[in-house]
Amino acid sequence: MADNGNWYVMSEEDYYCTLVYHAILQKREVDPQYIDKLNTMAKKSGLCAGNKETHLKNLNHYMKQRGYRYVQPDDASVPFQWKYVDRAQRRLSKKATGVVKSGKICKFIWGGGISFISKIGLVSVSERMAV
Repeated sequence: MADNGNWYVMSEEDYYCTLVYHAILQKREVDPQYIDKLNTMAKKSGLCAGNKETHLKNLNHYMKQRGYRYVQPDDASVPFQWKYVDRAQRRLSKKATGVVKSGKICKFIWGGGISFISKIGLVSVSERMAV
């Protein structure tokens, strides 16, 4: 909290992890300037610094430790690099939910890829699907 007690301020570690999430997972390519900034922030927070993979490991540890999950952005113009995320830590966006009817195949475009799901009976996709 700030000195005047009127607002909250992110910790260095929280700020670092939000920037890793944004700079690596929500971009098609990582700008090298981000890596330099992330290295400085990681060292300041007492975390390992290095390359993109090191920062992703730091983020994964942070997310698991707090019980957080990665979420598909609702904004379709924001890319998301699911290839870097462990399946167990994924969660569907509310907009990527629906019902799969008996015997039908449902197609979802999600994170730049297409997933096909076929279930018997009515199944909530938000509860059963992870890309």
